[in-house]
Amino acid sequence: NNYLNLQGGSVKQWTSADGGSTILLTQRNFDVTISALGYATLFLDRKVYIPEDVEAYVVKSDNALEKDGYIQFTKVTGILPENTGVVLKNAGTYEFTTSIENATADVTNNMLTGTVVDAEIAKEAGNSYYILANGEEGVGFYNPTIGEDTTKFNNAANKAYLVVPASEDAEAASYSFRFGEGTTGIDQI
Repeated sequence: NNYLNLQGGSVKQWTSADGGSTILLTQRNFDVTISALGYATLFLDRKVYIPEDVEAYVVKSDNALEKDGYIQFTKVTGILPENTGVVLKNAGTYEFTTSIENATADVTNNMLTGTVVDAEIAKEAGNSYYILANGEEGVGFYNPTIGEDTTKFNNAANKAYLVVPASEDAEAASYSFRFGEGTTGIDQI
């Protein structure tokens, strides 16, 4: 006798003689739309292949805050690890396919994080928070609030946000993008 059962998010198969073993049935694809403005953020709870036509960036804390007032992007390629926030570049709709292989993108010290469900985020003391938006200074990272409440903000499902330690941050209202000229970064406003 063979049995199949869903246990803790995994499909288990076993016979009456053993304790069961896990099997993978399918890969899951995620369609991600980057607006005509050309930028979006992404945060997924599983490893995915970065499509060839998409540029993906992290913000690494070890070289993020430069003396010239910019936060630097670091481009990543290959397989993106689970629970990793990235900024995506290139307008269009792209398919991100779940990977069962090991992640290959270097995302160590990434300052982007996110949520896989719509969530209210409480701002912790000692950090500054920014979400990607098209605000007064154009597309960039802006300090989010819920109405007049500056202690929390809403984050959409599968979206990333930037967390900057307050000791390294000038508590800017926003950071705008700067791409090109050999430098890829976010300009402090």
